[in-house]
Amino acid sequence: WSIREYWGGQIPFDVCTAADNPTRAAGFWAPPVDALTQEWPDQWYMNSPYGKSLKTWLEKAVAEADARKSEGIILTSAARWEQGWLQDVLQSVCHACFIRGRVAFIRPSTGDRVTGNTYANMYMCLNIRDESKWLACFRQVGCCMRWQGLSGAPSETAFQFGKKLSVIEAM
Repeated sequence: WSIREYWGGQIPFDVCTAADNPTRAAGFWAPPVDALTQEWPDQWYMNSPYGKSLKTWLEKAVAEADARKSEGIILTSAARWEQGWLQDVLQSVCHACFIRGRVAFIRPSTGDRVTGNTYANMYMCLNIRDESKWLACFRQVGCCMRWQGLSGAPSETAFQFGKKLSVIEAM
């Protein structure tokens, strides 16, 4: 996993996982702990629930990264670009990796691979502290980009240039 490699072999904290800790993070929250009401640690990973709660989880991730300058890596669907709320979240992203191919998930109860994911996925990264290490770890996964916000860009227009994209590595 590129995420484990970036953090020296183990994810420091998974803010949103199952009780059996499938990511094998050093620390984690799983139900009944509600990560949306917690103060998040300095470094964290999140693969939040998809669906109606995705917006809430992504907004919480941005708020935590902004408030504490914490370093976060988020695995999420890239299939919602048209949503204004996702464009607002992307305003805070400093790096992104567009995953080549489809992500297969693991069924926690059996450990079996679950196929049939019809969405493109990406890693959205907040406050990455070591860009060269991040690139070395993630370029094997897909197209990696550094995003720089454009000063004064409106956040609620029908057509916006909210980020200036610069490709770090395309494979």
